[in-house]
Amino acid sequence: MKVSSAFEVLALDGISTGILRFHTAQESADWLRAVSANISDLTRQRVRTENKCSSPCDQVVHMGWVSERLEGTGSCHTFRSKFLALKGSSLHVFSTPPRETQGRLRP
Repeated sequence: MKVSSAFEVLALDGISTGILRFHTAQESADWLRAVSANISDLTRQRVRTENKCSSPCDQVVHMGWVSERLEGTGSCHTFRSKFLALKGSSLHVFSTPPRETQGRLRP
């Protein structure tokens, strides 16, 4: 099989990955849109669930992946994925997404 397009999916543990390979760039784009939409929908559901149990001043405003640029790694910049959550007046940064413990998000 000649692969013309692929992308990598990072698992919830932040370590395990899987490569999705496609025959065409269009197939890859379609799958990437579907995976992205599903992740966005699940994240919005998670925020709504978390906010049901929180006071208005402690509500989750945003959750999602960001990239941290690592300095001092030579001429090429290296990036590491981090999970960011804005909750109330706090900024939380995790190496892996927080998990639910008794209805609340925990690292």
